[in-house]
Amino acid sequence: SASRPSYGEAYAKILAAHRRSPKTAASSVIILVAPDVDALCASKMLANLFKQDDVMHRIIPVSGHAELEKIREELTTYSDVCSLQLCLYLR
Repeated sequence: SASRPSYGEAYAKILAAHRRSPKTAASSVIILVAPDVDALCASKMLANLFKQDDVMHRIIPVSGHAELEKIREELTTYSDVCSLQLCLYLR
């Protein structure tokens, strides 16, 4: 839709943000994903794209909304986190 970017546009924005940032731990991408088969497969495909584009990434399984909120709060306390770009939580 017009209000939401396509997957390609969202991925391009992530790549652009990664390439603008210095080559430090702050320039990595964290993928939060539900521990079910579909979500894990989707995160693996996204991780493969990141690997091809030399984007440092990490996959963190999240079992529910409470854990998602806990991890989000923890990430916002890190001084070297510039922004939280994308959070895919498939259910």
